[in-house]
Amino acid sequence: MPTYTGLQLLYISLQLLNLSLLIILIVVILNSKVYFSKWTLLQICICTFFVQASGLPALLVYGTEIQQHAYQTPICIIQQKVASFFMMPFQVLPAVLIFYLWYALVQNDGDIEKNHGRNISAVVWLLAIVQSIIQLISDSKHENWNVEVSKLYCRSSSTDDNWMIFLITLLILAFVIGLLAFHSCVLLFIHWRRFLRKQTRITATKLGQAARLVTCGFVYIGILMLALLPIMLDRSKFCPNELSPADYSGSVQGIVLYLIFGTAKSATVFLPCCYYAPPLSKVASKQTLTFPSSSAQPPSPISSPFLYTMAADNIERPAPILSFTSEHHQSPPESPFSAYNNELYPTITSDSMYTLRPSPDDENYFNYELAKIA
Repeated sequence: MPTYTGLQLLYISLQLLNLSLLIILIVVILNSKVYFSKWTLLQICICTFFVQASGLPALLVYGTEIQQHAYQTPICIIQQKVASFFMMPFQVLPAVLIFYLWYALVQNDGDIEKNHGRNISAVVWLLAIVQSIIQLISDSKHENWNVEVSKLYCRSSSTDDNWMIFLITLLILAFVIGLLAFHSCVLLFIHWRRFLRKQTRITATKLGQAARLVTCGFVYIGILMLALLPIMLDRSKFCPNELSPADYSGSVQGIVLYLIFGTAKSATVFLPCCYYAPPLSKVASKQTLTFPSSSAQPPSPISSPFLYTMAADNIERPAPILSFTSEHHQSPPESPFSAYNNELYPTITSDSMYTLRPSPDDENYFNYELAKIA
């Protein structure tokens, strides 16, 4: 029966949580309708799952004696080669994802993944296969297939050539992702200002999704930089072969992805102001919003970002039309709208539940119908 140190138990616990959330996220993505970046995001989750899962078998089998007995069986070598195969798509696909977002914002074309996603994904996976074959041929000439064992997992030996290639690749990816993500932020800020003047369910969904993709890009830059720390520490003379916080960075990647994309019906921890869910219907504008009219004050735009509100700016708009379909209601209120926190909300005086939905026959202004639910 293997024994484990406290740090090893922490690593195993984080990995199990990480893998569980990745499985949930993969199921959520597969069960959702087709939306922008769906298939690329699914590939990223699959790559992350296999990269992280390949770090557990040897540690679970040998525990504290992993460095003494890892080479007695091929488990350590196999899991390192599996991680190496999925590592390239894991590093490249987020850059592709951010490029899709940037292209969609610049060209106003959200069909780039639909039109070119298969070809780009095929090229990425083909390069991963070619790289793995070349690496296997090269590693077969080294002892233990060029695999070394740390106190937590099995990894490739960091020779001078491998180190320089790894460093240059990560720096290029981080620079490209950072540049595209920053430019996308600027473009999204412009779209967000327009959204504040005319909020709709569709624009809220699109902006929320785009904001999550940008967040994913910036978080991924941090993940790439953390991947350099273990090798830099091992190559330094200060703490060779010692554990560092960067060794645990891989075990939280699935948790980060879940926090950004995993919630399908509520705002995420990272983006409480950006409500995004995979569209459940092709006509998102037909969805309605219900809220109790007996509340002391109307909900805020942050807690209910799908509220159809109009910004209280200097643009003159005709007064909204309220039609009361309930037979029991005698007459509409004298002042149907009241100012609240620089926004305009309907004033409701009854103690029942109502549905608020936009009228589809007016594209320039909001025309509301207040329908009582029995």
